Amino acid sequence: MVYHALKVVGNVQDGSRVLITGAGGGGVGIHAVQVAKRLGATVIAETTSQSKVEAIHRAGADHVVVTTGRFDGGEVKKLTDGGVDVALEAVGGIATFESSLRSLRTGGTVVVVGNVQPEPWAYHWA
Repeated sequence: MVYHALKVVGNVQDGSRVLITGAGGGGVGIHAVQVAKRLGATVIAETTSQSKVEAIHRAGADHVVVTTGRFDGGEVKKLTDGGVDVALEAVGGIATFESSLRSLRTGGTVVVVGNVQPEPWAYHWA
């Protein structure tokens, strides 16, 4: 699933810049870090737990963003000088989905692999 999401849907390749949300929260996120790195990407991983940073780096992440409040994508844009090519949304919540969108470069792609909030989402962009 993760390989298909990154390689086939996201077109991740050598030199791509990839954001993985929920990188420390479970198997999908940490495996996504490993797969993206193996595909040659620069990997930025997002987690809410400082205690998981070392393990995420060991899995291959180039940068780890620890979010203790609202993740707005600003730090990702600074790290990448304009945004990521692909954001893999592995959390499945509206807050991280919006943050994934805000982390993209112009023309970037969000790939959603989880949805823990199955109700329809209504977006109101400011």
